[in-house]
Amino acid sequence: MEKNNFSGSVPAIIRNLWMLRRLDLSENEFSGQIPSSLANITQLYALYLQKNRLTGTIPLSFGNLSYLQELDLSQNHLNGTIPKQLMRNLDLSENKLSGELPSSLGSCVSLEHLHLEGNFFEGTIPPSFSSLRGLQDLDLSHYYLSGQIPVFFQHFSLVNLNLSFNHFEGGVPTGGVFKNTSAISVAGNQKLCGGIPELDFPACIARILGPNDTAVAVKVLYLHQEGALKSFVAECEALRNTWHWNLVKILTDCSSLDFQGNDFKSRIYEHMPSGSLESWLHPISEAGDVDGDLRILSLLQRLNIAIDVASALDYLHHHCQDPIVHSRFVPEATTRCNLNQSSSVGLKGTVGYAAPEYGMGSTITTYGDVYSFGILLLEMFTGKKPTDDMFKDGMQLHNFVSNTLPEEISEILDPLFVEGGRGEDEELTYEEKCIVGQGKDDLNQDCLVAILKIGVACSVESPRGRMDISHVVKVLKQVRDTLIGSALN
Repeated sequence: MEKNNFSGSVPAIIRNLWMLRRLDLSENEFSGQIPSSLANITQLYALYLQKNRLTGTIPLSFGNLSYLQELDLSQNHLNGTIPKQLMRNLDLSENKLSGELPSSLGSCVSLEHLHLEGNFFEGTIPPSFSSLRGLQDLDLSHYYLSGQIPVFFQHFSLVNLNLSFNHFEGGVPTGGVFKNTSAISVAGNQKLCGGIPELDFPACIARILGPNDTAVAVKVLYLHQEGALKSFVAECEALRNTWHWNLVKILTDCSSLDFQGNDFKSRIYEHMPSGSLESWLHPISEAGDVDGDLRILSLLQRLNIAIDVASALDYLHHHCQDPIVHSRFVPEATTRCNLNQSSSVGLKGTVGYAAPEYGMGSTITTYGDVYSFGILLLEMFTGKKPTDDMFKDGMQLHNFVSNTLPEEISEILDPLFVEGGRGEDEELTYEEKCIVGQGKDDLNQDCLVAILKIGVACSVESPRGRMDISHVVKVLKQVRDTLIGSALN
């Protein structure tokens, strides 16, 4: 009885057709709820009610239809959840179903075709879906699904997998159906990475490993540079016995081949979920876009970060078995401080942060790290990157600050830092609340001047004229003690 102009409710009389095997009422004008009495048709094998105007929920009693193998309720206005079914084909696409995907679907081991696209499901794909090994066609597109794409999908015999336009993140698997770009669709997931090269996703910097779903950060080494392989071995040896609370923990190293058969080497770090210091210092992009919630680091938070970073450098320079020079010290590489062993291959550092002597071919030394730290410290409190357009014709971040201290300090402080952000007060420590309570016109100017003077002293042109990093740690801690003591009194 499909493709007619039937309207009104689905006739209740149908419930008496207990020997009925197949019922097709699709593409009509039926409205109202699906009658639960249809569950009395105990021999029902296939039910088609798609393309009507049905509302309400799917009757839970449908779970009793033990012979039901094909159910198509797509393109209606149904809401609620999905009852437990044992069937082969299930199409509930383009309705208003919401909530999390029911884990009970994992018991429908006979499912071959599952279409749930165009609803309002959210959350992650349930682990119970790993039991659906008979799936050939799965469409979960246009949802609000998040989390990782399950690796177990690559072990299925899928010929069509559509996960597009969700909020999946992390690495795309590379086996099974994921090898065939014509069989999968993962477009519209902005946080995906990796996968086969044809998908054109960026390389992953975070993966999920092991049975405990441990999040890690993956640093992939660029091996085309001369001496890179030798550098990799040297770094492994140097970092093997390196440990400090302010250094990101190195979990392991990876040496393998990529998809083209070329050497592939990477380093696996503990993942720092709060992101890089760069994202906290510059939450507003050059295009004016705000990076998530506008969270502004307080004075004490910035000072504590500076102390932690300086402490990490002090450890690398003076307390390792052999001194280690970081040499590429920039805010996007500083997440509790993500430091990496440098090598002797080529010029290290990044424009604006690299010591000026490196540009003249000088040997890499600890003095260069101190210079980079000084620039970073100035950036943390002024909000100015050393590569900002304003720095030209001889003007640099170093002399921009040194020429204004101490009288015009209010003119160079980060305006977001001075004005404050939308951070939640309950996230502040007791000491921070005391400092905030002093008022925005009294940010303890003497402490700020002292901090900026340290940044200037670390970034002078002469390498030997720069402060030793051990002394930097000592002075910054003294500034912090003064700041907290003043606030508590």
